[in-house]
Amino acid sequence: MRLIREEIETNYQLTIKEALEEIDILKGNGDKKIVYAHHKFVEPMLDYIVQDLRKLALQRMTTLLAQWWVV
Repeated sequence: MRLIREEIETNYQLTIKEALEEIDILKGNGDKKIVYAHHKFVEPMLDYIVQDLRKLALQRMTTLLAQWWVV
């Protein structure tokens, strides 16, 4: 999964690590497909993705507005 390899914010890293520990992936007791579909993993990852997209959208809007004001 690409998102797992990307650098993510520390608070989300901790949340995801805790979720993985809870579903035993760090102990090697699970199929990765099942683990990555588990709600304890999916929910914090989805929160991260949504927040990241919001930040990106805000940055782009700010850039566009700044360019518009310059013209």
